[in-house]
Amino acid sequence: MDFYDKNEYNLQDLNDFIQLEVEENRHLDYKDGEALSPKKISEITKDVSSFANSDGGIIIYGVGEDKETHMPNSYAPIIDAKITKEWLEQKINIIQPRIKGVLISPIRLNKKATKSIFIVKIPRSEDAPHMADDKRYYRRGNFSSEPMHSDEVRDCFFRFSSPLLVTIGVEFHLAEIPKSTEKGLYFRAFVQNERKSVAKLYKLNVYLFSNLNVDEMFLSRAEGTTKECTFTKMDFQSVRIGLSSNEPVFKNECITIGNFYINNPKWSEDTLKEFYRTSLLRLVLFYEGGATESLYIPNNNTFIREKNTISSTIKNQFPNYVETWL
Repeated sequence: MDFYDKNEYNLQDLNDFIQLEVEENRHLDYKDGEALSPKKISEITKDVSSFANSDGGIIIYGVGEDKETHMPNSYAPIIDAKITKEWLEQKINIIQPRIKGVLISPIRLNKKATKSIFIVKIPRSEDAPHMADDKRYYRRGNFSSEPMHSDEVRDCFFRFSSPLLVTIGVEFHLAEIPKSTEKGLYFRAFVQNERKSVAKLYKLNVYLFSNLNVDEMFLSRAEGTTKECTFTKMDFQSVRIGLSSNEPVFKNECITIGNFYINNPKWSEDTLKEFYRTSLLRLVLFYEGGATESLYIPNNNTFIREKNTISSTIKNQFPNYVETWL
């Protein structure tokens, strides 16, 4: 599972992540152990609220960073026994209004718990903007927490008025095409609205990347499908399937988008299996107020939602990938 998608962490998770030397970004911040101290309460509320007011993310307290590269370079743990999970929760709850869904994972570097690291996972908040202890509002920049301008604060107040659609799953497998002697790859996605506002206008773009030539691939819609869809060949290794909205999506409601088959009549069943094994599916879901992105890897049934990981995963396998394709 991707590090950003986990809800609990252990020392092995942290060691593996640090070894990747992931640079600080809008969704990740490294802080040494001194950042958690009674003298830094205002800074704690500023940093945590900035993530909630932006797109969410993770703060790792107890890791030093190179100030030039913004990459982790050593463990710099919390050594004050008074700094507990409960202590940190109390300080984060100073933020107004309180941020729902903050997860704190303490990691002990020794048996006596005298050296600790805290991983704090902060969600993008529906209740934004959140005010720090200094009575100001902050947003997350590339490497720091920055004061919000008045128009940014106003936008945050109205954030809840738009829906939030996310792709929560994909069905993608080899199947017989109805009313045909051929086989193809069946696709549909599961989409959920996580906010109060009803989603009426949305579109899912599915970018399918493969090591095999896709020039002669075609799409056939399953019987009963009424949603509009387009099929565009981006280059010899990728196609885009565009799927438009057809019904309103209410809060917590889950619908399916897709219900079609992809095939190449010149391919054998073994070639189709090879296509499945080497393919990647980038899913870009547009809706009123924004867009969410995810990557599905059929070969190991993996779902990735962190944008930097999506980009690096695709580019690693497909160097000609154009990131601005939407």
